[in-house]
Amino acid sequence: MGAAHEARILAGRAFLMTDAELIAKGRQEAPAEQAENFWQMVQERLSGVPLQYIIGEWAFMGLPMKVRKGVLIPRCDTETVAGRAIGRIRENRIHAALDLCCGSGCIAVAIAKYTGAFVTASDVSEDALELTRINAELNGVSERVRAVRSDLFESLSGSFGLIVSNPPYIPEEDIASLDAEVRDHEPRLALFGGADGLDFYRRIAKDAPSFLQRGGWLVLEVGIGQAKDVEQLLAQAGFEEIQTSRDLSGVERVVEGRLSEDR
Repeated sequence: MGAAHEARILAGRAFLMTDAELIAKGRQEAPAEQAENFWQMVQERLSGVPLQYIIGEWAFMGLPMKVRKGVLIPRCDTETVAGRAIGRIRENRIHAALDLCCGSGCIAVAIAKYTGAFVTASDVSEDALELTRINAELNGVSERVRAVRSDLFESLSGSFGLIVSNPPYIPEEDIASLDAEVRDHEPRLALFGGADGLDFYRRIAKDAPSFLQRGGWLVLEVGIGQAKDVEQLLAQAGFEEIQTSRDLSGVERVVEGRLSEDR
């Protein structure tokens, strides 16, 4: 975003002002306590702490989401995934969906908010589940989002018209080349997907058919260069109408498929 833009965001948070108010009052002396808070946030940012963790919230698909350390930060790439899932739910009039590896709950909350579907949001992290509940309440959908602790499908039951997931997918060999903000501050549990980054996709493709209704959809976020491999995994697991969508940067970001009616 650029240092100047980030500084304005931090200043707005510290001084409780909009951009317009900051410009209008920019020459006034700031209250000491607020000024100290601002410089503390600046020092955190200079040390590499992600902006989202410092301010404690971020927007996702136009919705406010609380953010905190220990849980993956919502990203605009994932809005493409949520958008595809929302489209499938509307097209097929799906009433029950599963957000696997839900993190902050951003996908689950967006689905519940924009479709009215009931969403089970699962994660192995209790911190993630707590934040999911907070974000569901913040956006007025707590009655339609159920947070469940589960290692993928291990503790889940029932069947769903759609399963969506943004699983860990960064290969081990890419750890050293990651941006320091991600590598040093975001939870590794939510980032790394084994030697080739495909460990979670293998498990999801294998087990998802047991939790999907016939003709149900599986929608997955994938990393750069992983789409073809994930397409193949879905084909081997009995999915049809497999397709890949690109995000706003042109990266192949979403792989989705429909479970065969014969399964």
